Amino acid sequence: MSDLYTKLMERVMPFLQANWLLFLIVVGALFLLGAIFRWKWVCNPQGGNTQGFPAFVYRNFGEKGYRVITGISGAAIILCSAVLWLLM
Repeated sequence: MSDLYTKLMERVMPFLQANWLLFLIVVGALFLLGAIFRWKWVCNPQGGNTQGFPAFVYRNFGEKGYRVITGISGAAIILCSAVLWLLM
């Protein structure tokens, strides 16, 4: 591994270990915002995989249904992480 990667991981990993709930809230927010603003990297379930749950939802409910499911998933990640953060 490169020295740059090792130095980066030595700085990033302690932060993520200390703030993993905050990281999950940010990830949930990215999914929620991606669904709202129709970001292609969030709202394109096809990719190279035509199997699996995202492709199933897209085939049966279309793009709007897929965006709704993605937005609900992002909101659920945010909600669960925030509750855990408050309880800790």
